[in-house]
Amino acid sequence: MLDVLTKLPEHFGIKKNGKSSDSDALEKLCADLISSSPAKMIQVICSLKNILADSTLIFPVLSDFVGFCSSYEVLERIALNEEAFKGTKIVICQNEIPVSTTKRALQLGRAAGAKTIYSPAPCPSREDFETFSEQIDFLIANQTEALELSGKETIEDAATTLQEKYKLKSVIVTLGGDGFAVKSEGELTLHPVVEKVDVVDTTGAGDSFVGAFSYSLTKTQKTTIEHAKFASMVASRSTTRKGTQKSYFCLSELE
Repeated sequence: MLDVLTKLPEHFGIKKNGKSSDSDALEKLCADLISSSPAKMIQVICSLKNILADSTLIFPVLSDFVGFCSSYEVLERIALNEEAFKGTKIVICQNEIPVSTTKRALQLGRAAGAKTIYSPAPCPSREDFETFSEQIDFLIANQTEALELSGKETIEDAATTLQEKYKLKSVIVTLGGDGFAVKSEGELTLHPVVEKVDVVDTTGAGDSFVGAFSYSLTKTQKTTIEHAKFASMVASRSTTRKGTQKSYFCLSELE
């Protein structure tokens, strides 16, 4: 690893304060690393990001290199393959990455036997959603996203339309302090929040819900509603603390 890093400036024939413009050589180096070892490529990217955090060690070429490696095209070649998804139990996607990446990840997840979850945040266009909707098992959306994605005016109509039109196993719509709705196996049910709390900050509650739902799916044999109830409890508790990730409870705190 260190050999790769120390030889980068020499590879491009530059000095510490120089500037790389040799994009062809840069691409070749990346291609060589990818073809020789995808795992090594990921390690190199992570190592370079750590080095770039130290301003006294920055080489302009390293910044160029990380920028190239971090492009979705390169990362897809590294991570989006059948080998990378072997043994995967859950695949979660949302709409902050390219649609092509989402579609490929969901396809590979399905092929590996994983359960697939999609959170439409931010809400995609219906045209984009239709390109990968057949790969989704569980759609977890908030009220605004569900109404926008379905084109309907009520939660009942939105959940029903999304589940039936796109042939999804289950649609779960989170309703904040009003609980959640589940459309699964032909039946629509509304559920109050599992645990009433004094809300401090709702930021990140939706992600907390998705994460807890996914955990429950892998650990217990329950109905979709029971998984959602556990997720509702975890998400509610996350709102009692300020922040996003730092507001999330550890499992030991929930037991």
